[in-house]
Amino acid sequence: MKAELFAICIATLFVLSVLSTVAEAKGKPSFVNDQQGDKWVLKNDQISIWFQGKKPMLKVFRTGQDGSKTGYMLKIQQVFEKDKDGTAMAVVNLESARPQDWTVSSEQGIDSTNVTMSGNITQTGAMGGSGVITFVFHIDTSSSEAKFDVVVDDWQWRSPDKDNATLALKLLVVNEVLREKADDSVSVGSVGYVKWAATAKADGEDVSVTHEVGAEGGATHLILTFQSSGNVSKLEYDPTVGVTKASTGGSASSIGVVGAILTVAAAAAVVARRRK
Repeated sequence: MKAELFAICIATLFVLSVLSTVAEAKGKPSFVNDQQGDKWVLKNDQISIWFQGKKPMLKVFRTGQDGSKTGYMLKIQQVFEKDKDGTAMAVVNLESARPQDWTVSSEQGIDSTNVTMSGNITQTGAMGGSGVITFVFHIDTSSSEAKFDVVVDDWQWRSPDKDNATLALKLLVVNEVLREKADDSVSVGSVGYVKWAATAKADGEDVSVTHEVGAEGGATHLILTFQSSGNVSKLEYDPTVGVTKASTGGSASSIGVVGAILTVAAAAAVVARRRK
């Protein structure tokens, strides 16, 4: 009887090992340069992000769904400067930037993938701004969200009172409504969310971040303003985008664990009955 129970336990451990390996392989994130579709794709088994037009114009949806019909479009649309009265003084419109304005690289780790896109962008026109804009997107093995670092270097300040000017980041969501939540986040309809930290780094010092949610045309915007003392040379921040988790009956690995435990319990019961 002991030999029989021992064999069952060994088989169970083998099954658990295989299930664990399969789950890890399924969740590994990836980055693809889709030449034909004119987009970059960053995804794991939970969340997919299409960089539409190879710009920071993101279609965010659950992996396995049709991204052309589901999810939401989040445009990292503008970095802009505001004077002490809140008036916009200079703007870099990232939506109008060209794909060739960006230098893109990806770093593949065992459990994560990082994608860096950086451009020295100068906007034309009377309200045009100028600076080095960098985004670093981080996605891990099986999270339903992705964090992206925003770094602004060498901004060319235009406000007369530079020491009291601030920088802001504008995110635009199309065909969905942003609703503020109790914490530092907004829901994107019923399909996702955007959240942010209460502080950013301005020349290495912590500064507070304020937000504003508003509507324009058929879109809703979120503006994050970095309350620095002005005239900073480097700003660093890291918001997060995510998709709403779908309710499931449990993962393959969790189901496998339960099944294995039940198998061992049943085997033990059989042995116990035979001993009586």
